[in-house]
Amino acid sequence: MISLAPAKTLEMYGLDKTPLTEYMTEWIGHISTSQAITQWSLYFNGNTVNTAMGAGTLYLVIFTIKSLLNDMPGLFGFSAVGQYVFLLINAFCGHQLLYNKKYAPEISKFYPIWGLMNALSFIIAPETMGKKWGVEGAEPNALVTYEMKQTGFVLATKAVYLLSLGLGIDTTKALGYGNIPALIGMVLTNFVSKEIGNFGMDSNQQWIWLLLKVFVVGSLAF
Repeated sequence: MISLAPAKTLEMYGLDKTPLTEYMTEWIGHISTSQAITQWSLYFNGNTVNTAMGAGTLYLVIFTIKSLLNDMPGLFGFSAVGQYVFLLINAFCGHQLLYNKKYAPEISKFYPIWGLMNALSFIIAPETMGKKWGVEGAEPNALVTYEMKQTGFVLATKAVYLLSLGLGIDTTKALGYGNIPALIGMVLTNFVSKEIGNFGMDSNQQWIWLLLKVFVVGSLAF
């Protein structure tokens, strides 16, 4: 739903809708969908870890091509170079993994580590990442910064999950480990920085998601 209806998602959570926040929310949705494709391929289609990771990775190629064809970088005033790099890395890594090519064993570890490094950039320096995305004050900066952090935690969730799989960790535990960054993100934004309250978001929804994450991590990771 997040990737298909980003504006509706923002509305459901009581957040301001702007072209940039809609685009960022859609991106978050596609990252989550990418992970879901990997999980589905692994658990229900009986594919190998590499093939499942490749399927999820190649999905992101579609969204990136869509973004470039619609000149989203030009719309928001940020360089398209990063998206072309993102496209090439995902296309190459996805192809290698999907068909278990020569470099697949190395990529199954390199790709998640690369994703985790990106995730940490969004989490630790959201304002800097915002500037790289062309945020010059026309958008609500506090909300954009929050969305940057959320993007980081979603990326970290996927990266930890994929890295766990690449390291040969049991698929169930990998899913539990992958949800730890999401749980940390919810705790930080709800109780430490308390950013959630700044945007008038429904606290009941946050508690439901928080309890769900605690249950998933507690039951699968340990």
